Amino acid sequence: MSQQHGQVNQFNLDEPVRIGSRASELALIQATTVAEALVKAGMRQGYEIVEIGALEAGDPSLFAGGRLMTYALRQAVVDGRCDLSVHMLKDLPSEPLAGLTIGAYLKRLDPRDALCAREGWTLATLPPGATVGLSSPLRRQQVREARPDLTIVSIRGSVSARLERLREGDLDATVIALPVLGDLGLKGWVTEILDPAQVVPTIGQGTVVVEVPTSGVAPGLARALRRIDHLPTRLASLAERSLQEQLDSGTEAPFGGLARLTGPDDTAEPRSRLVLTAVVCGPDQTADLRRTRSTLLDDVDTDDDAAGDVMAAVRLGSTVASDLLAAGAGTLPKQSMERTYHSRSPRVMIPRLLGAAGEAFAEAITAAGGEPVVVTLTHTTPANVDELDRVLDLLPTADRVGFNSAEAVLLLDQRAHQRGTSLSDVLADTPVAAFGAPTGNALVAATVTVDLLPSLDSSVGNLLDLWPPADPAVAQPLAILPGSTNASPQLARGLADLGWRVLELPVYARETASPTKEHDDVMADGWPEVLVVTSRSVAKAVEELFGQPPDDVRVVAVGRIPARDAIEAGLRVDAVIPSMKPSAIAQVALAGVTSREG
Repeated sequence: MSQQHGQVNQFNLDEPVRIGSRASELALIQATTVAEALVKAGMRQGYEIVEIGALEAGDPSLFAGGRLMTYALRQAVVDGRCDLSVHMLKDLPSEPLAGLTIGAYLKRLDPRDALCAREGWTLATLPPGATVGLSSPLRRQQVREARPDLTIVSIRGSVSARLERLREGDLDATVIALPVLGDLGLKGWVTEILDPAQVVPTIGQGTVVVEVPTSGVAPGLARALRRIDHLPTRLASLAERSLQEQLDSGTEAPFGGLARLTGPDDTAEPRSRLVLTAVVCGPDQTADLRRTRSTLLDDVDTDDDAAGDVMAAVRLGSTVASDLLAAGAGTLPKQSMERTYHSRSPRVMIPRLLGAAGEAFAEAITAAGGEPVVVTLTHTTPANVDELDRVLDLLPTADRVGFNSAEAVLLLDQRAHQRGTSLSDVLADTPVAAFGAPTGNALVAATVTVDLLPSLDSSVGNLLDLWPPADPAVAQPLAILPGSTNASPQLARGLADLGWRVLELPVYARETASPTKEHDDVMADGWPEVLVVTSRSVAKAVEELFGQPPDDVRVVAVGRIPARDAIEAGLRVDAVIPSMKPSAIAQVALAGVTSREG
């Protein structure tokens, strides 16, 4: 049930509680855990897990920059599309969002980082020079402080992809959050749980929270939220978040923090004590700043003294942050996982494209003053022969065929020649439309006549503007779209709106490339200054291979549809380029960009 702003949701037994979650495997596991905990705590309405993608955030031009995936999930609660949302606390910005508050902190999982290494090695027993793949500057600096003789490289991609590189021997070790490994059922890979005195984890690690409207929720749900709220976790989280809020605005250097409670059973003291340890990492281990402070609490087994303990936890975080800033944390430089960038030209990451199109793209970037960084992001798996034959047999039955990928043209033309004919002969009596210069060039090379081709400054929207609407007085015409199994659905939807019957025929599958040394080499000098996204599969591959680009990387999408696909994949989009012309793409991509050396 939707909620009007400023009103309290009124639930009944027929209306499940809508629990918003990201669509990843880990997020859905956590959302389901929260839902089941609420049921056990007395929530009687039932529940529905609502998967929210970054596309829910709306027009990419409105939300360039920021944490789009998190924003989209939070906005779904503000807008009343979800009744509550589930987050890993480490993903939430330290600043609050108007209209939302944290309704419950689940009991924290073990927040420590874990070493996963070949041969059962620990951090102390890794052989000198062993290659350790790490995903954050915070971990890199602390591991380097403990073992300066190790070879540390940047590693990207999913948890399973990182572990697979251990299995293959490409890496000797990596460090992953222990709670993440636990949720995914991968604790068997752990060879050592790292001591927080040596490697302080990221703030909020291991804590799952439930965010709800500040206007309130139904009484039954409110009672269930209070029952699953874990006061010791809430106090530790508030101390860490207070530290984070102050350091976010005070330093650009990577920092971590971990708060923990020691009870009367652990010490000779009659009351519990909240202990907060924090680190701000310098460019080398001699510049690291570490501080530990603590404060006494009242009875954390009840809510009787919670207000006083909350204030004490917040003060503790603020005090430790002030200590670190007074010691010089604000002067420590921003760091990345990669080495310093030395090129005088801004680097532009582009996907490896087929034939002349890729060469023209790279040449345009060079001419505009950039350095093209060409990387294999995807690989293409053709459909089997029977499926290709079926597509070729169906093409002449269409009233119009629309191509939006050069790969589909090349694969079908190749198969047609194997059958003793050509794609040009197959389509001799069928009108053909093309989207994009690479597709048009491929059709021309195959001697296929194209009667509908938008200008080079084109998009799917422009193609739909040219595509003739169906005549309601005659039989519904058929449009056939041969292409990728994971192509964006926008063209098909647009044609259906024009009154056409649409048949999408898979010619190939485009998947993310497996991580290789090529991808490590691309990042050896740091993230390029610019990332160009040309399709849904490219956006997905970038996120899976390299993770989220830092905020100082300019992300540009070629067309509105790739922009939305990029946002849905979790990428930030800074500019949308309406043109398929290589020189225009290069100019927009490099607009206002300088190399990091400059």
